[in-house]
Amino acid sequence: MHRSIWANPHAWLFLITFGCQSLLNYTMAAWFPVLMGYHQLSAGHIGIIMAVYSLVGIPVYILTPHLLTELGPTGLKILVAIPGACGIIAGLMLFFQDTASFGFWLTENILVGIAISFFFIYTTTMFGLKTDDPLTTARLSGMAQAGGYFMAALGPSLYGWAYRVNPTGLPQNFVYVGLIVVTIIGALRIQRLTKIH
Repeated sequence: MHRSIWANPHAWLFLITFGCQSLLNYTMAAWFPVLMGYHQLSAGHIGIIMAVYSLVGIPVYILTPHLLTELGPTGLKILVAIPGACGIIAGLMLFFQDTASFGFWLTENILVGIAISFFFIYTTTMFGLKTDDPLTTARLSGMAQAGGYFMAALGPSLYGWAYRVNPTGLPQNFVYVGLIVVTIIGALRIQRLTKIH
């Protein structure tokens, strides 16, 4: 009989990592257009930026699974570090967001898009790489996605409350940076695991 996957502390690394990136993704997709509108960007510019935000993930989705199977330990750490740095830079940029610059918000969304796309495909690829059989892969994936999407469902509502209090408030910026840091740590710890049973 299989031990419950929910009792495996290593499996929780997947849930937390997947959950943090999902929370960021759904919150940013819901609220970045509103935030950019608050800073007086035109509807046309917001549409272009959000299209780029969606499209930037395509090369990430194509390249990452191949790299995860080919790179050694040092290369994998660098692979996590690059999009992680993109996410942190994007988070720090939010502390200086009082601008209607198209270039600023385009850069912000590209950096966020790279980070979120990478950590999504990284975690979902690791479901298979860190398990030995399809049943365990399915159980791990089910757990991480159930818990992760539950976390993600809370994000837009909580951000909406914070936005009502202060649209450019520091708390949401600190939370964003914190979530990215937790995601990076989770991804690096997943990398060090042998196999989930």
